[in-house]
Amino acid sequence: MNADEAMHWLLQGKLRQQLLLSLHQPHTIGQLSKKLGVAIGLCTRSMRHLVVYRLVGCMTPQRNRHRLYWLTDIGADCQQELLQHHALPTISHVLPELEYALYAEVCSRYRRALIKSLIYPMKPVEARRKAVREDPSLRMSANNARDTLRTLLLMHVVERRQMPDSFSPRYRLTGTGKHLQHLLWRSEEQPWPGLLKI
Repeated sequence: MNADEAMHWLLQGKLRQQLLLSLHQPHTIGQLSKKLGVAIGLCTRSMRHLVVYRLVGCMTPQRNRHRLYWLTDIGADCQQELLQHHALPTISHVLPELEYALYAEVCSRYRRALIKSLIYPMKPVEARRKAVREDPSLRMSANNARDTLRTLLLMHVVERRQMPDSFSPRYRLTGTGKHLQHLLWRSEEQPWPGLLKI
């Protein structure tokens, strides 16, 4: 399928356009579903069509969950055409240098929530409290928070600091962790107001 055929196909479906326009960085289907307010099953089917038509490719095909999707060359061309079609500003398709398999690993709910909450060195209980405050539907126990932070420590996403005034260690993000935090925050942004009104 060439770019003209792909554009003709895209313009026949609102959700196809929304998905393609939402890819300003690699996303999981769960992130796209949440961002667009669309049921995950519907989002999965539409993304499968984008993959079949070679507009989007899977960056982490070895994973069973939290697979990352990104634009192919034809998909990037079609995205720019769609932006022009809807009078939206164009964007750059330069990906930041990062091990995207690691990004996919931290997209699970607990890991994502704790990384987003670590804005300064925190005890596990503090990080959990902040994560639950930001997402009241999050069901995370103190043990879940401690175990998840230990896993993130092994992944070199956080580092542990023992404070002289406390028996309990505090965790803070490494340089890689800060980069991942930025991508996780950015994945929730709506790049263009009014995108859902296509």
